[in-house]
Amino acid sequence: MSAKAAIETIAVFRKEVGAMPLQIAVGDRLELKKKHPCGSLEWETLRAGADFKIKCLGCGCELMLPRAKLEKSIRKINGEKCLGK
Repeated sequence: MSAKAAIETIAVFRKEVGAMPLQIAVGDRLELKKKHPCGSLEWETLRAGADFKIKCLGCGCELMLPRAKLEKSIRKINGEKCLGK
């Protein structure tokens, strides 16, 4: 199964079940839907769990966000499209 097919399968499962969190690990690069004030869309994960600590790759600013808010704002994880929420 290709990575794209696996992501699509997970997205369908998440819509049906509704509780499966995204698999995000420390060191992953995320592309968010909205730009940071510095103009960058890319972030690096520094801490993963119920809350996430992410670092802007444009200016180095660090943020703590709850999992639910971060998952809603993710567009790509490590360059792969994130389907679902």
